[in-house]
Amino acid sequence: MGGGGPLYLANKAGVKWVNHPMIGRGTDQGPIYGTISDLVFQVGSVSVFRISNNAKSIFYLNAKVEDINPNGFTGCRGWLTDFRMNSKQIALNDLLSAIMMNGIEHHFVLVPGDICKCLKELEFWTGMKNLNSSLICK
Repeated sequence: MGGGGPLYLANKAGVKWVNHPMIGRGTDQGPIYGTISDLVFQVGSVSVFRISNNAKSIFYLNAKVEDINPNGFTGCRGWLTDFRMNSKQIALNDLLSAIMMNGIEHHFVLVPGDICKCLKELEFWTGMKNLNSSLICK
């Protein structure tokens, strides 16, 4: 059990394999062990997306990974800034509101570069509902 992001997303510090801190917690079985990759994302532009509702809906945007203090949870992590959707700036509070209003699950996919045109084409060919429309861009 466990997992983690692709190793090529790691910054210069590289990757460590660590015991997953949450597997089995709060269950009758109790804690069990599995590994996850512990890494901090490298700085750069990324696309972030989530396919939800049994592949009936999609949500995607662009952001930048910044070199900000990476302390926090064990696993794959980094600080995202400069949120954009359809080339328009998105305020963080609007982004979080859209995620919560649509009940979009956690664990988003993060890909280096801008693949939003590809995601838009995927949306078109599959007929997925675009959840981005619930977001008011500035």
